[in-house]
Amino acid sequence: MGPRRDWSDAREKVDEEGCCRVCGITRGLQAAHITRRSFDAPKPGRRTLWVNPDSILPLCPRCHSEYDSHEISILGKLTHPEQLKALEDMGTIEAVRRRTDPLDYTRFMEQARRDSLLEAA
Repeated sequence: MGPRRDWSDAREKVDEEGCCRVCGITRGLQAAHITRRSFDAPKPGRRTLWVNPDSILPLCPRCHSEYDSHEISILGKLTHPEQLKALEDMGTIEAVRRRTDPLDYTRFMEQARRDSLLEAA
């Protein structure tokens, strides 16, 4: 079992929004980490890890599973504070794009590979 986490603020955000950011469903919402759980940190003076609301977004179980499997992109669904938190966590825009927009990032990388192959010929 991993470290204890305080999900209260993250769950409040999910409950307030009330629907999946991707498909709009309102049942069974989950607080999905935008980047990784390893970025959760304790609040000053506490030992329990705090799940920052800007590091999660509400997803239904299906969309959450698809996101974790890199089958859907969420970058366009993130608020500015969520994008900034992801950048703070991941360190580079490229890393954020690779995690949150895997479909577009894959297309971009494939095109870059094709372009470099064409230039080399």
